[in-house]
Amino acid sequence: TVNFFYEAEKAESKKNKEYGEQLEAKVIFDRAMDEAQAITRKHIDFLKLALRDDEDKQRKLFLAGQPRFKRLADWFKAMHEMYDRVLDDDAVIASMAKYGITREELETGRQKVIDASTAKARHTKEQGEAEVATEYRDAIFLKLSDRIHELEVICPYALEDTPQYLETLGITVLSPGYKRKTDSGEETEGEDN
Repeated sequence: TVNFFYEAEKAESKKNKEYGEQLEAKVIFDRAMDEAQAITRKHIDFLKLALRDDEDKQRKLFLAGQPRFKRLADWFKAMHEMYDRVLDDDAVIASMAKYGITREELETGRQKVIDASTAKARHTKEQGEAEVATEYRDAIFLKLSDRIHELEVICPYALEDTPQYLETLGITVLSPGYKRKTDSGEETEGEDN
């Protein structure tokens, strides 16, 4: 039983550690995602402005009729491809320069998308590890609970000659001759039922 207790304590500690890592990864992901969305929003707005007369290029860069992405992975992929195509097109970079947006700033935007994607992958990994740790902890606690129930049944019989040991275990034992009043006002003898 002592081993079950230590194993349960260790499982609880591991679960707390994994949840801490998952929360940390979530904070990092949220920050990276906010940065990526802010810079891509700015770049898309200026790309649309710079290419307002070139619908073909807007479609090529996913600017015209841009779909709403249902999955974050699709957004990451589309933004990554957009930056790759923009950075491969010197004419687009030149038209962005009119608005003060340099190749370096576009490369920074691309890197922010990569950073957010990486942070999301880490968060997902940490989330899975936290769930596994919780499932393991729950299984150990269930075994411990079963073992404690066994002891609660066995101990009163095994320790009936030394009731103070039962009290040490948290099992209430009434002194001999003690009369307990029931809800109806009747007195009962000192056995605890």
